Amino acid sequence: MIESQSQSTIMEAMKFLTDREFLIIDSIYGLTIRESKTRVAVAQELCVRPERVRQIECRAIRKLKHPDCFRNLRHLLADYDK
Repeated sequence: MIESQSQSTIMEAMKFLTDREFLIIDSIYGLTIRESKTRVAVAQELCVRPERVRQIECRAIRKLKHPDCFRNLRHLLADYDK
């Protein structure tokens, strides 16, 4: 379970994503819904192909790795490595 401070850090970083990107990342990794889904299941919910879900997921991850966003996540990842 993610701590409340970690959860708020993650949610702050998620503000860099569009609604669709957030939905896909949240569904695949189970950040707020606590249950992860496959790309196929997410694709069926959004009425798109799994390949499109993968593309959107990759774009969202690239955004999260951007220095402006990653600055917030760096502290969380440093704590995770301990």
